[in-house]
Amino acid sequence: MKENTPKKNKMVYTPKEHIPVGVPQKSALGEIMVEFKHPKKNVYEAIPLSTLQAMYVLAAAESNN
Repeated sequence: MKENTPKKNKMVYTPKEHIPVGVPQKSALGEIMVEFKHPKKNVYEAIPLSTLQAMYVLAAAESNN
């Protein structure tokens, strides 16, 4: 009989060069999140995808000024 173990989310990679981007998650409220790990520490941070998108839009707007 199969045990009911939680399904592990898998890393998402860029399509061409297969560069790791982050691990997708869903918050308790159903919002899509992206989890990142600090490269040299055992520290993780999950950011809502909407917040991440806003950060990129703002950074792109600032770099064009």
